[in-house]
Amino acid sequence: MRMINLFFISCAAAVAAGCGSDPAEPPPAVASVSITPDSASVILFDTLRLTAVARDSRGDALTDRAITWTSSDPGKVFVQPTGRVQALGRGTTTITAASEGKGGQARIAVVAPITVIQLTPDGGFLKIGDTLRLVPTLFSSDGGPPTDSTLTWSSDDTTRAVVSATGLVAARGAGTAHITAAGGRALRTVQVNVDVPVATWASAARSPRKSSARCRSPACTHPRPSQSRQ
Repeated sequence: MRMINLFFISCAAAVAAGCGSDPAEPPPAVASVSITPDSASVILFDTLRLTAVARDSRGDALTDRAITWTSSDPGKVFVQPTGRVQALGRGTTTITAASEGKGGQARIAVVAPITVIQLTPDGGFLKIGDTLRLVPTLFSSDGGPPTDSTLTWSSDDTTRAVVSATGLVAARGAGTAHITAAGGRALRTVQVNVDVPVATWASAARSPRKSSARCRSPACTHPRPSQSRQ
């Protein structure tokens, strides 16, 4: 009888302890996932770290939720489980970060800047007033043409040589100038030597011809013999 009473007392205590306490609330569900940055340009063969945050319906961050990363074209942009992407090929790829059926996206554009600049000719010798056209040949890291071929031209001494936006060099003064073409991740510098124009042969020979004309006179070619004194 005593054991039965103890049993009922224990049950009553358990029921009393449960009364007035709310059942545990379920964790909030993921309502959205955002990626930072949501768009970016990545240089071919470089990497970029993306960050994803899951949020509930109130916009609060849910830092304890697992994120799954996928790429729409892993051959162009590969994404690691940590969100770091690597650019493998040219073009645009969509990266998705998902959690509990919700996802966010980021657009990654792979670009191929200039990595090598070749100039033809590789320098030159000019006279003041002459011009020289420098022709660039551009390459990117995969050996193909760059996605942006913009070049910036400059001269380290514009008193001796200037260069236009299209690579046309004009000689201004005697001396040496270095012309540089820069773009993307590359630059190329060539040397231009400027000299003073040589005078024409007619100008150089003008003075001797006048001298020889005077010497062809009879008094010059047949001088009168001197008379000796008696």
